[in-house]
Amino acid sequence: MLTALETAVKCAQITAPFLAFLALVFTIRAGIQNKRADIMMECHRRFDQLSVLRHELTKRVNKTSDLTKDQELIDDINSWVQRFWSLQVDEYEFWRRGFIDNDFFRYWMISRHRDFSDAREDEIKNPARHTFKMLAFTQGFRVVVDTWADASHPRSDFKDFMEQVRKNRIDDAMSKYGPWFLRKWGLWG
Repeated sequence: MLTALETAVKCAQITAPFLAFLALVFTIRAGIQNKRADIMMECHRRFDQLSVLRHELTKRVNKTSDLTKDQELIDDINSWVQRFWSLQVDEYEFWRRGFIDNDFFRYWMISRHRDFSDAREDEIKNPARHTFKMLAFTQGFRVVVDTWADASHPRSDFKDFMEQVRKNRIDDAMSKYGPWFLRKWGLWG
């Protein structure tokens, strides 16, 4: 017959691995949550910087009568376009890896759709006048993704995803390209 102390020791021996496993799970989960917060803050920081530059570049474009004669402005716009679309790719990859919540990402994609739509409106209203939106979201997007035109390029899915966003098929695109681990296990879409 076991004494109370021996019973307590046996219980501890049985439950210790389980408790250690639970501690490990909670530690990993806390680490993932911290990483998600870091990623969100970094995306917001980069977007804030680009927003300030966007405002300045929009004013410069609006003051320029002939954009082709201002190479410095063209270079600044091209630099902004590369940085902006690079951020969009990063956000897309973070989302697909589960580091950005669907609700946040959907809101961001609604904003991208709005950018595409505004650029298209500008083109229709005044096709001879280049606006910043046209340069960044119509022409700029085409230039950037043309470098990813090859279907074997690792970013070809981003181009297809953004084409769906441009057409306001955000939910369809998110279902098709959502986080890989959820799709793999049949838990997505």
